[in-house]
Amino acid sequence: MFILSSRGDTGYGENEKNEHMNFQTTYLKFVFGIMGIKDVSIISLDNEEFGGEIFENSKKEIYQRIGQM
Repeated sequence: MFILSSRGDTGYGENEKNEHMNFQTTYLKFVFGIMGIKDVSIISLDNEEFGGEIFENSKKEIYQRIGQM
């Protein structure tokens, strides 16, 4: 299963500075785990709140990551 998420900032992924505040994907993984779905990949488009070049770079990274899957 793929979880496609979007965040205003960055650093909410595994082993990142804001991981302790990531309730979105940890909750979804928990709920779908109860339903028996254990193979979960998370794709998150970050930096929306900043817009401009920072957000465009985030989009490019996500498109590359999706292309590699």
